Formats: sequence, C-alpha cells, structure tokens
Amino acid sequence: MTMYIILAINWACLWPLLVAAILPFLLGYLFRHLAGGGNRDQEKLLKDENKRLREQLTTLETDDASLKYQLEEADKKIIALKEQSVKAEAEIAGLRERMVAMNTPEHKQVAEKHLLATGSLEDHTEEELRVLRTQEYSAVLSPDNLQVIEGIGPKIEAMLKAKSIPNWMRLAETSLGELKAHLGAEKLSMHDPTTWPDQAALARDAKWNELADLQRKLDGGKLNSGDGDTPVKIDRIAFDQSVADVGKGRAVSTLDYGNLFAANDFQVIEGIGPKVNQILNENGITSWEKLASMEVAELRELLAEKKLKMMNPDSWPQQAALASAGKWDELIALQKQLDGGKSSDKGAATAAKLETLALKKLGFNQDPNDLKIIEGIGPKIEKLLKAAGIITWSDLSEASVESLQTILTDSGSRFRLAQPNTWPKQAKLAMNADWDALKKYQDELQGGRE
Repeated sequence: MTMYIILAINWACLWPLLVAAILPFLLGYLFRHLAGGGNRDQEKLLKDENKRLREQLTTLETDDASLKYQLEEADKKIIALKEQSVKAEAEIAGLRERMVAMNTPEHKQVAEKHLLATGSLEDHTEEELRVLRTQEYSAVLSPDNLQVIEGIGPKIEAMLKAKSIPNWMRLAETSLGELKAHLGAEKLSMHDPTTWPDQAALARDAKWNELADLQRKLDGGKLNSGDGDTPVKIDRIAFDQSVADVGKGRAVSTLDYGNLFAANDFQVIEGIGPKVNQILNENGITSWEKLASMEVAELRELLAEKKLKMMNPDSWPQQAALASAGKWDELIALQKQLDGGKSSDKGAATAAKLETLALKKLGFNQDPNDLKIIEGIGPKIEKLLKAAGIITWSDLSEASVESLQTILTDSGSRFRLAQPNTWPKQAKLAMNADWDALKKYQDELQGGRE
C-alpha cells in the first residue's frame, strides 16, 4: 500500500515535468502542420506557373524554327530572283547589241529591201507578219522614231525630243506625270500618254509582236479602245518607212499636174471624193480658184444641206489655192499631213492624194518595189528578177542588160522573147520620179522594146 502511495506521489511529481518536456514537441508539430498547408498551395501555384512557362517556351521555339525556315526560303527566292534579273539584263543587253548591229546602214538597206520583196502590208496574214516583225523590224525601225508609239505623231514626237526624250529608252523611263506635264505645257492635254512608256519599253527590247498585240487594243494610245484589227501602227510604219528609205534620193516629180487634171476636178483635194466633187460643181463651184475663195463656214453650210456634216472642209480652200497657183510640191507636202482633209499625225511617209491620182492616171504608182510598172515586165518576170536579188527600181536601174538577159535565159525558153534592153533606163526614170519622161518613153516602146 505504501508502495502504491509512493508511486502515486512520484507520478504526480513527474507529470508536470513530462508535460513540460512533450509540450514543445507538440507545439512544433502543430506549427509545422499549420504552416505546411500554405506551402503546398504555393508549391502547386509555382508548379502550374512553371508548366505554363514551359508551354510558352515550346511555342516560341516552334515559332522560331518556323520563322527560320521562312527566312531560309525567302533567301532562296531572293537568290533565284537575282539570278533571273541578271539573266534578263543579259538578254536585254544582247537584244540591244543585236539592234545596234542590225541598224548599220548596210543591214538596214538589206532588211528594207527584203521586207518590201515580201509584198505590200495588205498581202500578209498575221502569222506572216509575226515572222517579219521578228526578222526585219529591228533593222527597219530606228530607236529615235517615236512615231512607232500608238498615240504619237510628228508634232508630239518633235515636242518630246525638245524635252530631251529622244528615243524609246528615254521614253520608257519617263514617268506618266512628267509626260502629262509636258503635254499640258504644250496645250496637248487631250492626248493620253498612259501606254507610251510601256510601248516604248517593248520597242526598246525589240518585242515587236508583243507591241503589236498591245497596239491592237489601242486607239490614239488609249487602252481598250482599239478595233482589234491589223495592221497595227508599227506594221504600217515599217512598210511605209521601207518604201520611203528604198526610194530615198529620187528627184522631185517633174509631172505637170495642171495638164493631168481639169480645174474643176476637186478629187485632187484631200477629203473630196466624186460625190462632193459633183455637189460643188452643181452649186457653182467649178474651179480650184473659186473653191479657194470660199469661206469654210459656207462650205460647212452646203455640206449640212446635203447631209454631209461629218466631212471636214477646213483645209479645202488652202489646198485649192495651191492647186490654182500651180504650187504642186507645196500641195503634196500639205496633203502628207492631212487625213480626210483635216490635220493628222499620219506622217510624211504616206503618199499624197495628188501623187496617187496622178500616177494612177499614168499607170504608175509610188511603190519602188513594183517592177511591173516597167514596160515589158509582168508578174512572172518580176518574180524571177526578185528571186535574183533585183528588188527595187534602184536595183533594176543598176543591173546590166547582160545580167538581165542571163536571168531570163536561165529561166527557160518561155522567157526568150523578153527584151530587157530598156528596163534599166525605165527603172532609172521611175527611181528619179521623172514620170513625164517615163510616160513619153514608154509610149515609144512596144513590149519594152525600142
């Protein structure tokens, strides 16, 4: 019993000590438990943020790889474009060198003769013209001929050259704003230069078929206003220029136009045909002198009465005055700048109406490669001569009778009766436009023989 009492006293004494010893551990455990809950929440937040940042990093790395690939591809394309540019520049340089070589006087003369030998412009299909453009036009058309551009005539060409735009290359580099400013300063704002640089660039690069395709869509240089038909302007100029150059050097015609036409024949006036000629005569206008004295307003009133308002008589009195005074060369020069009686940019290479009518009366024409105007030469012999390189009147005038006879003899017995003795002389007269002398000489011949 005593032992139990002693033990109970000892336990009562030890209890406070045990509590005092255990309490710090309990408090530490409780503190760590309470604080640990907050750390876990923070740890979770940190883990979530870390995951999000890793996902962003992965996305950025993917985007970076994609951009690097795009950059590499862009660099490849730039290299390819540079190579194409170098190649294109080399091709353009080659074309320009070829154009320079083809524009030597010798090559130009050969090309012009060959072009004319193929026949007149109207004789060709579009397929044939596409071949001729590639083969001949670079030699025939000079880079300073701005009139090959649809919408540019002699007046505008002169203006552009005065503004330091002397050739296709410079025109191709001229801005539309600058062209419009030049036109405005010269009171020519009604002209549309929008397509001129593009046309000039094609001419500069000798892309004649592409230029023809473009010009077919144009009217006066304005896009999508053309009729789509051939011939286009570059075709007309190439053939007209060849005719003019091959026939260059001929003397002024010696024709006496006053003896060829009656004084009441107003068809020699550009813009007047048979119907208007008759109307004028019926209304008391029976001579060039009388027409020259008329006021344009009077002529317009007369035309309106006859329902011919669309006709333009502005130049008729001036033309009639020149005819009445016998100033034929001045009349020819004026008519080359007219179209239907009104001012035009058609250019001096086109024959004047007076010349055409006069030669038609005599049985001649202005085409220097028409050997058939020579007495004794028909279509078959003309073909033989041209196959032998005798293309124009000039060629024929320089050929010896012996060489002509050889051509005929070598071509078979059916040509043995042809006599070429007078052909060079006739060709010389035609080349010099000495039509009166040629007519008189041919009147003395029989089948080309004296």
